[in-house]
Formats: sequence, structure tokens, C-alpha cells
Amino acid sequence: MQNQEGSLQTVKIDNPVRKKRLGQFFTGYQLAKLLVVLANSKKIASVIDPMCGTGDMLKAAADINPNLEFSGIDIDGSVLKDAEVRLKSFPHVCLIEGNAFNLHNLKRLYGTNFDLVITNPPYVRYQSFSSADNIIAPNATQIRNELLKDVDFLLGDSEERYLFHEIVKSYSGLSDLAVPSWILAAMLTKIGGTLALVVPESWLSRDYAQIIQYMLHKCFKIRYIIEDSNASWFPDALVKTTLLVADRINYKQSAFMWQNDDYYAHVRIYAEACNSQSIVGNIFPNESLPEKRFADELASVVSMKRSRSTEMWSINLVRLSDISNNLKNIIGSESWLSKCEPLGIEKPNGINLPIELKNWLQGRQGLESFQESGISVGQGLRTGANSFFYVDIVKQNSEYAFVEPNAKFNIGAVKIPLKNIQPVLRKQSELPEGYDVKKSALRGRVLLLQSKNTSDGLVKFIETASKTKIGDTLIPELSAVKTNIRKIDKRKELTGWYILPTLAPRHLPLLFIPRVNGDIPRTYLNSPGVIIDANFSTIWLNSNSQFTEYSLLALLNSSWTVAAMELSGSVMGGGALKIEATHIKRIPIPHLKKEQLEELHHLGAELIRSDSIPILKHIDEVVVGTFFDKENIQRKIKELKAIIETRFKERTKRK
Repeated sequence: MQNQEGSLQTVKIDNPVRKKRLGQFFTGYQLAKLLVVLANSKKIASVIDPMCGTGDMLKAAADINPNLEFSGIDIDGSVLKDAEVRLKSFPHVCLIEGNAFNLHNLKRLYGTNFDLVITNPPYVRYQSFSSADNIIAPNATQIRNELLKDVDFLLGDSEERYLFHEIVKSYSGLSDLAVPSWILAAMLTKIGGTLALVVPESWLSRDYAQIIQYMLHKCFKIRYIIEDSNASWFPDALVKTTLLVADRINYKQSAFMWQNDDYYAHVRIYAEACNSQSIVGNIFPNESLPEKRFADELASVVSMKRSRSTEMWSINLVRLSDISNNLKNIIGSESWLSKCEPLGIEKPNGINLPIELKNWLQGRQGLESFQESGISVGQGLRTGANSFFYVDIVKQNSEYAFVEPNAKFNIGAVKIPLKNIQPVLRKQSELPEGYDVKKSALRGRVLLLQSKNTSDGLVKFIETASKTKIGDTLIPELSAVKTNIRKIDKRKELTGWYILPTLAPRHLPLLFIPRVNGDIPRTYLNSPGVIIDANFSTIWLNSNSQFTEYSLLALLNSSWTVAAMELSGSVMGGGALKIEATHIKRIPIPHLKKEQLEELHHLGAELIRSDSIPILKHIDEVVVGTFFDKENIQRKIKELKAIIETRFKERTKRK
């Protein structure tokens, strides 16, 4: 069971279902060693991994400094045994089997505050736990209640106590187990100590992680964010990973009071840097401990306040004030923030301006949010049972159509009134080559049944579907389907599970963008009456917007917006870019004059009729011209395209 420290393999877990349920994507010794060295393990006396798994983090720390006090907790006794074997030769080790949030377990540790807290929080939702795992796992409510007790025990009468009470009470119930894990790890870190985490890239972009970012800016100074640029560290997890190293500081009155000379180092490590011995082994192939040499290089670059870029890694210094101000714009309206910021904050604009675009602007102003521009963003139709609600049209006349249900139902074509079906764009394979969807090209239809009075063929289809399972659950019992059963106009009569709720504007948008993009993101114009599936983020205009569907189509396909999408979206393990509605609505919109909007309207209309290359060039000239004079437009367009190309190559390049 024990992994070989000289290879990139982790301890083998024979039960992949259990591994997935418990979020057990173990760190691996090589990645743990890099994180330990970056966190300056030689300057510490105590270290804890509160979700230690097989002990990769603790073993890496012990190999560098065997005289530390090592503490670890894990809920899974079967993997904790491996940690015990790996650490048995070290003198000061305390390993506890159990729930890390449980106060009783915390009291059994060597102490309450540690010089180094280093962990890889589980990537799993509470609902994934199952009694079949033979593990008594806490639910979301239990973890929150336990954390509130932990705050009192770990922080005592300190100033941070009130802050962490509010954070624990306020983090989203939709968050995964990593969020309370980060909070616990932060509280275990002593003032002057170091927090070192392996986290998914989504901690930079997910709504539920914003409160964690706030906590970091309030109580820590970020030292390094190390990016797995080609998503090669955890290929099985299909997630891009970052390493976070942050130093615990005294409680700040405001999380947004960083000075302009306060920086953190954003580091990208490419797949070519990794060999069988080390994550950075190919950067320094002749070094016995390449991680130490790498850490020294980073420290040297940071001390000179410079950037560096090589074939295998790069480093850029980022002002903490820039990212904290971005965070302030995003979370400024959250109700919990006013309780944590005694100095108050100005009204936020909801914009997320990536650092690369901020630098590109060179101090230019004139940005507004989607909301200020009268643009709404959402997600397409989620039926909960596409195999039932989505059908293919075979033929139709003026009143009826024959549609073909999914093959799993093993029934022939069904006759249905035309009023009960509507065209749908279901998946990316149905996207057009150009920029607009043509209704006539779509075979897919959504069943929009309005009552229980249906044709004989449709009744048979519904009866068959009622007895059909998706996975282990009957279709009518699926969580997103059974909610279709509701009262009609507050009467006692109920609708059937097969009757979808009334469609909303987000289901019939003007524009849409794929949520997962293997190529450069593209925005498409929808055809009137076509429903867009939840595989896409959807966009529509409010009555107060000065945009038209064509001017907005042009803007969203400009290099400015595409660069913002590339820099704001989440990179998946395979290199695809995930763009959610929350990413889109925070994209900064240039403030456009009336004549510029009119020009973009005409260009957007041309985009769906003509060769796109010269049209896109003209669109860029209009958009970039809102910031820069004519003499600089072409140069700034090239810079935007370089940002897009660099980001695209980074996320799609695989070793």
C-alpha cells in the first residue's frame, strides 16, 4: 500500500467509489514536498494536516525536518494506517482517526495553534457521503455547528473570534467540504505561522469561495499562488489545481486596506517542468532537492520585485490591493460583509477586472457592469430528465408532429400537437459553424405538456417513462423532476411530473455561450423561439438596456471580452475552459457612446452574414477605440490577442 517516494504515484486505493465519495484525491509525495519547501518547513516546530489521508504532507515535512511535532487527523481509518506506517520512525507523531471538525478530536492534538498547517482539503459535497462507506460522516449542519464550537476553543478571546463566528455562520450551504476545511485550517494557524493548501482553481472563481478569499485578505498575507498551468497534477480529478502559501498576520481592520507595495507571487508551473522525481525536477535536473532551489529562485525574483518567464515556469508579482479591490467589487453587497467590515465600504460595481486587463488599460477608466448595462445572464433549461423531455422530430404538418423518444424507452414515434413541442439546442455538437442558430437545422424538441389530457401515444410514453429508472431512481422521483408536481393556481389540483414549469427568459435567450469551451470562447445569437439547454450560459436584455442583440453579439465576440473570459473562467483538467453565468456577469463592459453602439449593431448583423475575420477586426477597432486613440489601437489589439493566445496555450497544452 505504501507509495514509493521516488515516483509520482500516490498510495493506491482499491475502492474508487469510496475514494470519490470521500474526495480522496491524495496529494502525492512530490507535490507535498514542493508545498512543504515553499512553506519554509525548516523554520517551524509544529505541523498539522487536519485531513491527512495517507500522510503525504506530513511525510514530506518529516523527511526535511524529522524533529518537528507532527499532528494529523483523518476520518478514514483505512488510509490513516498508511500514514502511521510512513511516520512510525519519527519521535513526535500524533495521528487521530475521526472527524477533524469535532472538538473532542481537536483537544487530543499536541496543541491548538501550529507553525505550519498544510493540507489538501477534500473535493466532495456532503451529500456524497454514504452509510455504505462504513464511516460516520457529519452532514452540513453538523459541520457548521462543530465549527462554531471550534472557534471558541481555538481563538478564545482574540479579535478574530467574532470574525470567524460570522464566517462560519455565513458560508454558503451549497459549498463543498473544502470550504469549512479551509476555515478550520486557518484557525489552526498561529500568528506568524504559515497556511499551505492544495486547492482547486475554482477557489478563485466560485461564488461559494468568496468568503474564503475575504478571510485570507483579513487574516493572512498571501505569499505564493502556484498554478498547475497544464492541469497535469491531478488528471483523474478533472480539475486544475493551485497551491496556496499564506502567512498568518494580526487581524486587519479591513481586508481591503493593502498598500500598493504589498505583492504576492503568482507562479505558473508547466507540465514540462515535471519528471518522475519532482514537480520541478526538469527545471533543475542536477539538484538533489530541486524544490529548495526552486523556492530560492522564487524568493530572489520576489525580492527584486521582478517578473520572469521561462519554458517551464513563470512568475508575476500581483498587488494584493488589486485582487482585494476586485473581491470588494464582487462581494460588496453581501449581507455578512457589513458585520465583518467595521469601517464600511463604498458601493461595489460587481466588476471583476483581471490583472492582465488592468495592466493593459494603463490606468484608463470607463467600465461598467452587465447590470449597469441592462444585461442579464443565467443558465439554460435544466429538465432533470432530458431522456424524457427531449425528443427528436421525425415529421410534422400544420397541427401535429411525430417525435421519436430516447431509445431507452423502446417505443416508436409518438404523435403530439405542435403546441406541445418547441425547438431546443441541446449540446455543442448542434452548434452552427457561424455565429447564429437556425431553427430549421435543429431536430431536437422539448415536450411542453400543458395538462393531463394527452393523446393515446403520449399517455403510453408517459406511463413507460414512469416505470423507467435513471441510475437507481425512477424518473418521476428524480429530485429535479418531482418538483414539477405542484398546485395549479393555488387549487388542490396538482400538475403531473411530466409538465415543466413556465419557461423563463433565461430559457429563451437572445444570446448564449457554451459553459465548457475546448476552443476560444464564442458567443452565439439565438433564433426566436429556440430553447437553450443548461449546457450553455444564456444572455438577454432588460428594457433599460441601450444594447441590441446585434451590438451585444459584436461586443461579446470582441478580443476584449474573449480575453476577459479566458482570464476569468475555470480551467478543467482536460484543458477546457468552463464559463459559468457568474463569470460572465462580472466581465467589465466598456462604456460605449451612441455612435459606437450603432456601429457595433451593424457589425453584429454582418457577423452572421459575412466572412467573420474582417468583421471581428473591425469590432476590435471599435471596442479598443473606446480606451485608446487611433495611433495606439492596432498595437493594443495585438496585446489583447497575445493575452488570449497565451492563456489558450497554457490551458490546452499537455505533456
